[in-house]
Amino acid sequence: MKDLETTITRCCSCCKRELPLDAFYFNKQQQCPDRYCKACRKTRSQESYRTNEYSRNVNKRSDYLVITQVRDPEIRKELILHALRTVAESIKRKRLKQLDEEILNTSY
Repeated sequence: MKDLETTITRCCSCCKRELPLDAFYFNKQQQCPDRYCKACRKTRSQESYRTNEYSRNVNKRSDYLVITQVRDPEIRKELILHALRTVAESIKRKRLKQLDEEILNTSY
C-alpha cells in the first residue's frame, strides 16, 4: 500500500514539477493533496508573512470594549468593579449548582 502511494504523482501548480504525493500536504477537510508542493507552500507562506498579510488582524480594532483602554479613570473603575461583581456572582451560582448536584447524588 505504501509503495502504491509513492508511485502516484501530482503536478505542483506553482513550480510545475511532477512530484510524488509525499511531497504534498494532505488537506483532511477536502480529502485531497494540496495544489502546491511542500517547498512551494513554505515559500509562499514566508512571502505572505513578510508582506504582512497576517498582521492586518493585529491592528484591527476590536468589536468589544477593552477595559484597560478606557482613558477616563472613573469609568474604568466602574467597569472593573462591574466585571468583578459579575465574576463573583457567576462563581456563586456555580458553587450552588455543584452543591445541589452533590445533594442529589448522595444516596442515603
